[in-house]
Amino acid sequence: MAASPTSSAASAAGSCDTIKFNTYYYESNPAPGAPRQVSTVALPGYVTGQAAYRLGNVTNIIGDDEPAYNGGFTDEKGVDFSISYATDLPDGSKLSVRSLTTMVTKQMVQTDKGGVVQDVKGAIGGQR
Repeated sequence: MAASPTSSAASAAGSCDTIKFNTYYYESNPAPGAPRQVSTVALPGYVTGQAAYRLGNVTNIIGDDEPAYNGGFTDEKGVDFSISYATDLPDGSKLSVRSLTTMVTKQMVQTDKGGVVQDVKGAIGGQR
C-alpha cells in the first residue's frame, strides 16, 4: 500500500523530533538564480526549523538528541601476522618492506539484542 502524502509528511515530521535546528530564518522562495537569503529575525516569507530544512538546500541541523543504541554484539577471534625487512643500499639510502595480514578464525554478529547470531566469517575479503 502506497503512503499517502499526509502520512508521509507525518512520518517525516516524526523523524525530526530529536533534531536540533539553528535559529536562523531562511527565505522560502528566492528569485530564480538568486541565493537564498538568511535572517536572524522572522520575516514574511522566511521559515525556520523543519520547514527550512525541507527547502532542500538548507543546512540548519546543529545536533541530534537521539541516543545511540547498540543492542547486539560482535565476537571475533583471529591472529595478526607481521613481517618486515630492512637493508642499507649501496648509495646510503635504506630499503624497508613490511607486510601485515590477519587470519580470522571466528566472526559472529548479532544486530539486535535477542536476535539471530550470524556467522559472518569470510563475508568480506575471503573464503569461509
